[in-house]
Amino acid sequence: MLGRTSILLSLKRTMTTTSESSLGPVETAIRTKLTALLNPTDFVIQNDSHKHKHHAPMRAYDGDKSETHFSLQIVSSTFAGLHALSLKTKTPEEIAAATESTA
Repeated sequence: MLGRTSILLSLKRTMTTTSESSLGPVETAIRTKLTALLNPTDFVIQNDSHKHKHHAPMRAYDGDKSETHFSLQIVSSTFAGLHALSLKTKTPEEIAAATESTA
């Protein structure tokens, strides 16, 4: 448990150096909606878009300013009773395209 706490604390320090005004509109929307819904005691959001900018579909976005990939860490009593939670997120368009390609 101590190792996990240390990671949380170091991530919190990293996030506190980012000013709210430097957040992009997508990150701001994610933060606002999930904070209202989950009332977290700890919430770390990291924009990982720069790790994917070399992918062909991502080249159309604005370089380092793109907001396409995020990692989230959320601590909330809303998750009480859940042993593990894993999310695979897709848009309706992504599901439709995947369904068409397998048909």
